[in-house]
Amino acid sequence: MNDIPSVCACVDVFNIDHAMICRRGGFIIQRHNEVRDLETEMLNMVCYDVEVEPVLQEITGEMLFRGVNKAPDARLTLA
Repeated sequence: MNDIPSVCACVDVFNIDHAMICRRGGFIIQRHNEVRDLETEMLNMVCYDVEVEPVLQEITGEMLFRGVNKAPDARLTLA
């Protein structure tokens, strides 16, 4: 039990209740990643060139439009 962090990636106190609802550092993202990896593995059995989306590079001084999501794990959102 010593390997469980006391602070979440979202900078909130990490406890069981928080882990069940946090979209950034809790169990939701772990379940998402497990499903993503399973789906990737299954698609690789029948398709070619299936890849998991790579992690985005850190922002290093780029000039961005006002209001742009600069969070470390931001993703493209299609409305």
